[in-house]
Amino acid sequence: MRTLFAAVLTMLVAVPSWAAAPAAPPPPPPAAPAAETPVVVEATGAVDFSKGGLGVEGAKEKARDVALREAINKVVGTTITSSSEMADFTLVRDVVFSQTAGFIRKYDILDTKVDDQAETVTVKVRAEVLKGQVDKDAAAIATLLSYKKQKRVYVMITDVSTETVGGKASGQVATIRHGVFDAAFADKLRQDGFTVLDPNMVDGKLKNRAAVQALGTPQEAAELADAVGADLIFYGNAQAGKVEEAAGVVDGKNLIAADVRYAVSVTAPDAREQLASVTGTAMLSGYTLTDATNKAIGKAADQALKEMRTRIYETWRKHMTGPARIVMTVTGLKDWGMFKAFKTLLTSQVRGVKELTSDKFDKGTALIDVAMVGTVDNLASDLSGKTFKGLTINVNKVSGNTIELALGK
Repeated sequence: MRTLFAAVLTMLVAVPSWAAAPAAPPPPPPAAPAAETPVVVEATGAVDFSKGGLGVEGAKEKARDVALREAINKVVGTTITSSSEMADFTLVRDVVFSQTAGFIRKYDILDTKVDDQAETVTVKVRAEVLKGQVDKDAAAIATLLSYKKQKRVYVMITDVSTETVGGKASGQVATIRHGVFDAAFADKLRQDGFTVLDPNMVDGKLKNRAAVQALGTPQEAAELADAVGADLIFYGNAQAGKVEEAAGVVDGKNLIAADVRYAVSVTAPDAREQLASVTGTAMLSGYTLTDATNKAIGKAADQALKEMRTRIYETWRKHMTGPARIVMTVTGLKDWGMFKAFKTLLTSQVRGVKELTSDKFDKGTALIDVAMVGTVDNLASDLSGKTFKGLTINVNKVSGNTIELALGK
């Protein structure tokens, strides 16, 4: 490395006693924080494909998930407690509690081995593991989206302002729909890898768009999602208005300020789960009220989505390393006693089920929230075709966060 030397000539100059000393040079800007380097580790996961009707292909996916969780645990550390028991048709209690603060940035599958004699599949992965916030890393977001399989989103955020048309004395108040919030959200979500449903294509599937413009609850969002085929629904409203105080003057022109108040939520409708809900305000100025309003709405959208992305991806990261919430519907249960027995089967004979919460039973149909280490596909594979009380467990529907079962002959 070269070293540069400079000669310095010092001169004595008579300076009046009242002269100010020369200003000290400004301090150098703080150094940018160094990007964290991912830790590369190798990990292995093994699954018995004879249990739970997995089959070889289902076992490969499940073994990969096990390997990825093990990779995170190697880097970040974890507290694990587990217990296993033997039941009628499978080995089965495997309760794992994990608290980690890492995520998979990306991974490669190094090897997949199928042992027909032992009826097991073993998958070895090489993974890049990072600590910190997953929303700061595009590769990690892509991995999460692949894992969650919830890429189809619909954005319905109403951004409006009111303006007086025709003067204050005789004019009328007009409500103006800007569409800036929707567009800003859609653009960023596409960059993350989501498929944003085109409202022009979707609106034809809605009986009455006006009826859902004021969408305000997860239940309403779930009904909308069923109609349009969305995995996630972003909904809410943003109200813009003029700030009466003068915003200043630039190049001899008066500036006009506008402020925006917003409340936006995102829900995974199939699980009736609200992933994030944010509120806030934003203000910017412009040469016209329309210009100022659109700028303020754009700033509000950026603020809201930044916070929501952090919450969504952090929730999904926890699902990847710990228990996720799955909504299960079961039909064909004869009575309350059979319902209780089925819950016992889930907690004692299905690998990865940690606990059952918020269960309901009515006229042979049960709705159960399942906290599970693993994916809904893993759960479906474990239950499909098994026998319970002389009846076969049939899997009728599987989506990102839900599973529908029917008991029958």
